[in-house]
Parts: sequence; structure tokens; C-alpha cells
Amino acid sequence: MDSRIHYFSQKDVIPAKVNPELLGIRGRQLNEFSELGFPILPGIILDTEIASEIEIKSIKKDIADLLGKCGKLVGKNYGNTANPMLVKVIISSNMAISSYPALHNFGLVKPVLDGFSKWVGADFAANEVLFLISGMMMIQERIKELEGKQKEKDEIADKIKLLKRLLGIKGPSNELHKEDKTPLPKKKSAKEYMDEYAKYFPKGFFDDAEAQLLITLSEISRMLKMDEQNDDDTAIVIQPMVYGNYGKDSSSGYFYSRNVVTGDKKLQGNYFTGKFNEVGAAGHEINKIDPAHLKQLEKIAWTLEDRFKEIRQVRFTVENGKLWLIEQRLVDQKSTQADLKLLLDLAKRKIVDNSYVIKAVDPIRLNEILHPVINPSSVKGLKLWKGGIAGAPGAAIGRVYFSTDALLEAKKAATQHAEDDRFILCLESTFAEDVKAIEVSTGVLTAEGGYSAHASVVARQYGKVSLVSPILKIKGSKATLGELSFSEGDYLTLDVPFYGESKVYLGVADLIEPDPKGSGLLEFIELSKGFLKDFHIRANADTPRDATLALSFGAEGVGLCRTEHMFFKDDRINVFRDMLLSDDKKNAKKP
Repeated sequence: MDSRIHYFSQKDVIPAKVNPELLGIRGRQLNEFSELGFPILPGIILDTEIASEIEIKSIKKDIADLLGKCGKLVGKNYGNTANPMLVKVIISSNMAISSYPALHNFGLVKPVLDGFSKWVGADFAANEVLFLISGMMMIQERIKELEGKQKEKDEIADKIKLLKRLLGIKGPSNELHKEDKTPLPKKKSAKEYMDEYAKYFPKGFFDDAEAQLLITLSEISRMLKMDEQNDDDTAIVIQPMVYGNYGKDSSSGYFYSRNVVTGDKKLQGNYFTGKFNEVGAAGHEINKIDPAHLKQLEKIAWTLEDRFKEIRQVRFTVENGKLWLIEQRLVDQKSTQADLKLLLDLAKRKIVDNSYVIKAVDPIRLNEILHPVINPSSVKGLKLWKGGIAGAPGAAIGRVYFSTDALLEAKKAATQHAEDDRFILCLESTFAEDVKAIEVSTGVLTAEGGYSAHASVVARQYGKVSLVSPILKIKGSKATLGELSFSEGDYLTLDVPFYGESKVYLGVADLIEPDPKGSGLLEFIELSKGFLKDFHIRANADTPRDATLALSFGAEGVGLCRTEHMFFKDDRINVFRDMLLSDDKKNAKKP
């Protein structure tokens, strides 16, 4: 066996003497999972010393032998016509961000099409052929670019655009892009797609499974050798593929290691019976999965939390009753409360000390705990747009209006008729005359500025939500955010986390109101006091309600009470005005 080729599985760990840098980022991650004993798919790593210098004849036998070992674990054989094992190829750079594509479905050649289709259906098989072709076309595009063959590169680039349309792959909704609305060609069979695209690949690419993989490794190696992005620090990983729609007892799914909103230590996610992934599928709550699988998933989730000291997202597949971990990664969209409760849990179990908890929480993030957050289960099915700049964090729901006057009139009418008085102000930018509308709204959506924009500053002053998006366009009584369009009077839901991607939903979501006792904030404050001397917290409170709320959040008393604010309530303000404007002392002193 070539010493530069490594095998890993749930029970086979790459020896510690092998320099981890030789494996690339993805290779190192997979070996970490192996060290943890997770049910990961086995695989092969061609390390950085061989990846850009592959000689097919010298590695052919090693690859064949190791594919055989992989096949025994997943219960399939590479190239088998009745029950074929397909593999994915991962270009594992040592850079955190890499432009190399993930490549799937190698081994999907003409001789195995019928066998694969019997398990997953002809339409799915054709779709997987398109994924295979799309990934390899990206490699060919990069090769032509490196070779300076611009005309051939442009031809391939056009084909890639078509393939993405056929696969339903769109760019991020917050990107400016012109949608191609030309009619798509009629769908073809898997074999017809192979015949159509065969001319873009070396001869025999779709005829033999072994030849297809070796051709692919040769092409990737050739690309890496020419690519300046590769500084001899890129490895190649080969792993079997498993499918949640492959056999009777199969499913796919994802989950978070705990609730990303409340922080409760209970898996949150869904699984999809008989489905390759969640696209267009009705899911089942993850905690209702087979008890044996649930026990495995919980062990994976909480081992990851202890190792990474953060909430993790996990994707998995069950194929023919066997559970496989596909990937795990950091969760971007999570509440401060969820992070805080995780850290407090880790500290309670002595995984981290109190000092770690204090340093891990940016004080300004605690502001988010004082605001309501979106209940994720309530936004399923709502159209949404992602992106923008968070001006003031929180969640807001309301009918949208495109001018201060229109919003204030709507507010007045809603108050008079006891209707829903939640409104969102939507303008390209705000000025001094718009302050009143921001004050009475639940949130503000603008196009200009950013965190320091007028709308954002005023929103923070009044405890409102603010989101800024440069691609917001308003024309008359209609507005657009990318592909999301809405009219004046429509309900919008703004979800603006402290960090992570903001979202705008068309429709009404449910809000989870802040709870000082269940959020972990009080425990965090108590923990913080151990690191502070002669530090006391007192609140600005003008009413009994404000004082009670401040005390519940850990304040030791009231530092400032503006007594004139006691007259602001509707049942008092007019009496006070009558006293001030009275013509004589007798009326002014009237009880």
C-alpha cells in the first residue's frame, strides 16, 4: 500500500504519526469522527503529497482494494450491476474557504443504471447523473481556464448554467442576478444525458465504473498541478454514498444538538422517510425516530457539544436500517439564549470553567435576550428572503407601510377599531420626520445605510427591530427584496439575530417572548458577579411594572426614576393637561 494513501472508518483511525496537514481540512474532520467512534462512512484519502502527482497505474490496485473494504461496510460493491456502490470525491484543501466543488455519484455508468434505478427510480437516477455531470463539468471548466482555452471554457460555463437550471439550483436570494426564463429542454433519461455530455469528458467515462473514478482522479490531479490555488496542500477524499430513498428502511434527516431558540437540551430537527433529502418532503419530528437510532444521534450530538463547546448541526442518512453520519458543522442561526444555556450546562458539568463562560459571551449579545424571537416551526411554508444588515436585533411582525403618514393613519384606525396595531415602516431611508412612525412601529426596513443609519439608531433607542437591505426597491404601493415581493398592507415578519443571517418572511410567524428565569440570564449575572468587585446594577424605572421587570432581570434597585413619566398613561395624561391649561387655581386643584 502506498504510504500516501490512507483508509479510515468508524473503527479504523489514521495513525497519529501521519501529519494531519497532509489530509486537508475535510480529511482531518473525517479522521476526528473516526477517533470519536461515530458511525461515519469509510473512505480513502490521497494525501497532499500525492494528490497533484497521481500516476493511475501505480494507485489502481490500492484504490480497488480499499473500495472493496468500503463496500463490505456499506453492503454494496463498486461497479456491481445489481446493487452498485457509488462514491463522492471531495477535494480537501487546507484553506478554510475553497472554490473546489464537491463531486458526487461516481460509479454511475451505463452498466449499473438499471440496477441503481430499481432501488431509487428512473427519474431519480437521471437526476443523479446530472449531478455527476455538473460536478465534473466544473472541473473541466477550471482545467480549460488554467490552460487558457477561453472559448472552450465559455462553452462549458454555459452548459453548467443549464445543468443548474435543470437541477433547480439557484443562487442565494440576496444576490443580484438576472433569472434565465428561457424554456428548459425536455427531460431525458439517464442514458440520454450520458450520451449528450460524453464529448466533454475523456473517452470511456460512462462505460466502466473503475475507469470513471480513475479518469476523475487523473483529471483532478492534473487540475491541482496547474492551479496556483493549490500550494501542494490539497488532498483528495473518496467516500461511499448512501441514500435515504434506497430500500424500505431508509430515511434522511438533520438535527441540531439542542433547541437553537430556547437552548433546551433536546434534539431539534426532522427526518424524512424514504427520501434522499428534505426538498419537497414532509418531515417527522426527530425525537420520534426509531429509539435505537435516536440514542445514537443523542450521543453524537452531545459528544460534539462537549468537544466543540458550541451547538452543532448534524446531517445523517439511514440506508436499509443502518445509520450513517454525513456531516456536522457550526450553527449560524441560533439565539443568544441557546448559546448561553449551552455554556452554563458545560460549566455545570465541569467541561469548561466559569471564566470560559464569561469570555465566550459578548456583553452586547445579552441585549437579544430582552427581545422576542421567532418560533422556527411557525415559518414553515412562508416565502422568505435572506440577507441584509442588522441595524437592531430582534423579531418584529406587522403590516408594512411605505410612508410615515400612511403608517400613522393605519395605527390610528387600528386603535379606534380595536384591530391589530402592529406595523412595520418600510422606506428607502428615514429622517427626523419619520421618528414618530418608528416609535409606534414594531420594526423598520430600509435600503440605505447600515448599523449606523438613522433608522437603525432610532430603532435601537426605542427598542425596535431594524433591518437594512440595499436591494430593497419600492415602487408605489409595491416593494421587492430579491425575488420576494409584497404590497402595502401585507404582513411581514422580520427576524434579525444579533449575528447570522437575517430573514424577512411574507406572512405572520409566532413569537417567543423573553423569559428572564428560563433564559439563563439570571444565572449568568450571578456567575459574572464573582469576577466583579463593588459593582452594582440599578435600573432606570418609572413605573411599578418597570421596577418589577428590572428586579426580575437581576437589578439591585432603581437608579433613576423620572417621576413625570407617571402621567404618561392614557387615563392620566389628559387630567394632567387640564391642570396645566386651567384658567384658575380652583380648577387646577380640582381632585
